[in-house]
Amino acid sequence: MSVYELETIRRSEGCAPAAARAPREAPLLAAYGWTLRRFRLWVLGGALAGAAAGWLGPALADPYWEARSLLEIPAPNRGFLSLDEVNPSAEQSASLRTRLRTQERLLESRAAADRAVERLSAAEPQLAADWRRAADSVAVSAMDDSRILELRGEGSSRRVAQTYLETLIAVHLEGSHELRSSEASATEEWFDVRLAELETRLRNSEIELQQAARLATLIPASADRRSAAEADLRRMEERLGEAQNASLELQARLEAGVGAVGPDDPLASHRRELEALTRRRAELAAIYTPEHHLRRQVEAEFGAVETSFSAEAERIRTELEASLAETRRRIVLLEQERDRRLELLSEAAAAAVRFDILERQVAANRDLYQTFLEARRKAAVAALSPTPQLRVVDPPLAGEEPAGPNPPLGALAGLLVGFGAAFAGALIRERLDQTFRQPGDLHSALAIRELAAIPDARYEPARRNLTSADGAASPGEWRPELAAGRPGPSLLAESFRSMRTSLLDEVSGSSIGRVWAVTSPSESDGKTTVAANLALSMAELGRRVLLVDADLRRPRLHRIFEAVNRAGLSDLLGAEPPSEAEIDAAIETMPGSERLHLLPSGVAAYGGPGLLHSAALNALLARLRDKFDLVVVDTPPALAVSDARALARSADGVVLVVRAGRTGAALAAEAEALLRSDGARVLGAVLNSWDPRQGGRRGYWAYMNGPQAA
Repeated sequence: MSVYELETIRRSEGCAPAAARAPREAPLLAAYGWTLRRFRLWVLGGALAGAAAGWLGPALADPYWEARSLLEIPAPNRGFLSLDEVNPSAEQSASLRTRLRTQERLLESRAAADRAVERLSAAEPQLAADWRRAADSVAVSAMDDSRILELRGEGSSRRVAQTYLETLIAVHLEGSHELRSSEASATEEWFDVRLAELETRLRNSEIELQQAARLATLIPASADRRSAAEADLRRMEERLGEAQNASLELQARLEAGVGAVGPDDPLASHRRELEALTRRRAELAAIYTPEHHLRRQVEAEFGAVETSFSAEAERIRTELEASLAETRRRIVLLEQERDRRLELLSEAAAAAVRFDILERQVAANRDLYQTFLEARRKAAVAALSPTPQLRVVDPPLAGEEPAGPNPPLGALAGLLVGFGAAFAGALIRERLDQTFRQPGDLHSALAIRELAAIPDARYEPARRNLTSADGAASPGEWRPELAAGRPGPSLLAESFRSMRTSLLDEVSGSSIGRVWAVTSPSESDGKTTVAANLALSMAELGRRVLLVDADLRRPRLHRIFEAVNRAGLSDLLGAEPPSEAEIDAAIETMPGSERLHLLPSGVAAYGGPGLLHSAALNALLARLRDKFDLVVVDTPPALAVSDARALARSADGVVLVVRAGRTGAALAAEAEALLRSDGARVLGAVLNSWDPRQGGRRGYWAYMNGPQAA
């Protein structure tokens, strides 16, 4: 995963760095230019290899001749002799482009090539291979928007190229003529079958029309009759409605009760008599006892009237039920008669409609039959007309000189192809490169502060006469491990001083102590160089600095500073706490700097297993804090051995060093996560050995290598 992909993932997860510290990407063309400069040998080699291959290929190939011919597609005679309009089995070519593409494919087809090669090989079998190579080289192309086709072919000789194209054109024309003849025959057969079907259909439709005419002979003249029948039907509907209304009235009277109170109540007299007798009986009941003859007389009269009332009501109910039944029978008869007349009218209308449909169908079948008959006659004439599919405008002709091969053109093509392939490979390799390249990449991948970017020591202008402010030349032998202590101006030293400034800014006003560990994800990242220059730059500020070589497996600081490694860190981490005299004896003061001191690794059995994981380390570092303003500890690689993790936990802060072009983003992220999981505080990261010539940093490179100011 590249640095930019890691940055994209980090931003999508909501942990993108601040905008003020986000790296500015170089323009696309500048990035391509840097890739081209970086892989210039790769690209140059690919271009030269492509040019050599492009030159040698044509130079070693046999010469060939190219023949050329122009063919025309005749415009179709759509007025009379166009078979396309009357042949339903042929493809309808509505556009000129379709016709051109069809003829191109036919001329380039394997079938046409095989027929031409077979004919030529039969005449000249010794040239069979030449004929086949000529067939494979044929190319057909349309010329602009015209009806012209350009036919090109190559041959081992001028005669082979011309003869093959002539034979191919002849074979194509013969095949077109045969196809036209077969299509004409198929068209005639198709029309004969269709005409027979249409004739049978026309005859059957005429017979059906005659039968319909016999069944509906009077229909065309029966308009008045249909009107009268419709009027009778309307009157019958009215009578049916009246009967239905009467039935509803009778049904309502029956449901309301016989003799309901109203102006037409047939039982009104009986009701009045019953009411009078009821009042009389009530009056007598108030005066006389039930055995009195007057009350008995009234009761007898009331019973007689009541009996008469019931008999009359029953009679009326019987009459109403009889009337209702008669009305309902009448309704049924009227509905049956109405349905019969409706059916007769529907049958008459259907017969008229069917007659009209059959009449139109006969007319359509007759027209279709006449159309097909006319098309059959045109097809017969078109089949006999000699209309070619192609016309030869320019017969095949080859030049006097060979058309190829062309070594210079092949070399140019090979150069371009080789350059493109090599450059594409360089871009892919650059894209797949997971290492850091330039300032800003590290901060994007790790989301921690980038303390400084240290240029590659190879680009330090050490061999130039850089002058200081007083004009004196920089003395002394230049070494990258001691760049920060070099007298006079040095841009590499300024980079380490920039790292020093970033660290001081990071720890100012915080609770960070005075023990800083310098580590890296893997070996050869330059952590020892960074640690030495960090100590030198801090001593330059007048602070008492102790540089501790804690890489017990591969110690280097004593060789860099040309010190003696007789006693050191491993000797002070014994079972018994060391005395102050032992500590002072192990620490050496560096020549030329009274404020820089070195505690070498000491002598231990390959790292002294367990020494850096003991409680004695914390006690020793606590005593060193009191003796010096700053303690810089050079540790082993964090991912290689566990010593760096133990030292990082004991230190007050950790500086992570990664090497440009070597350390991958995954390794750096893994080292950072490992240190943080151990509880170490990562102060920041340093990008070491980056190439200042990289795109977007040309100004820095020019400043390093430009002319000196007067």
